[in-house]
Amino acid sequence: MEPMDFFYGLVSGLLSGVIVGYIVEHYRLKNELKVERIKRLTPHIEIVHPIIEELCDDVVYFQKAQMRKDYSEDPNFVKKIEIALDKYETWYIQFQSDGLKPELAATRMSLFNLLNGLFVHSRISRKYGQEYILREINEISTSAKNCLSELEQFLSF
Repeated sequence: MEPMDFFYGLVSGLLSGVIVGYIVEHYRLKNELKVERIKRLTPHIEIVHPIIEELCDDVVYFQKAQMRKDYSEDPNFVKKIEIALDKYETWYIQFQSDGLKPELAATRMSLFNLLNGLFVHSRISRKYGQEYILREINEISTSAKNCLSELEQFLSF
């Protein structure tokens, strides 16, 4: 074995160790940032979870009453959905003013998109009222259910 071979082996080993160390440190830092973002987002997500759960329950109740064509049980069934959407809109505006939308987008884009979609429904329902809710109940239901399942996955992390 020649001394130059030993030197090349030593240098290549050192370089590969530095490169592997850099890669490991990069992924460790990336994971730490994600965990910190999740810790900052979790209290806000825990607040909205029951709001969306209530919205899902109200929408499902309304859809079942619609299928039975029995609205006499609760004359304010659409009003409950409006109230739940208003609560959600209030939460979303606070969430947005806290500057957490970019963090949520960086952490979990699918949840970010679902929350934005539900916010759009809440804004439109505020503008058009009960007619919009009656017309778009299936879309609101799908958005709320998908959002609820994503929230539960997020909280289980």
